[in-house]
Amino acid sequence: MTDSKRPLWTDIWKLSSDMVNCKECHAGQHQAHRELAFVHRPTCSSEGPGQYPYIELLEVLKMVHYADLPLPTETHPAWLPPKDGCAD
Repeated sequence: MTDSKRPLWTDIWKLSSDMVNCKECHAGQHQAHRELAFVHRPTCSSEGPGQYPYIELLEVLKMVHYADLPLPTETHPAWLPPKDGCAD
């Protein structure tokens, strides 16, 4: 079993004002083309189908946003163990 972690977005991509670039091959994609799959240079080890760095970044930002919000306790109260010690 390998002990490898999934790389962070910032390990793979570099973001500038309106462009994202691969840190390895330096290929770029303008924000205007964010809904198209990213195209690496042919020799890049990160080259592969279905890479959407802008959409991935948006998902990361959503996770950060929701991680900072308190849990809605009024709609989902905290679980408490049964008083008699038995589960239903």
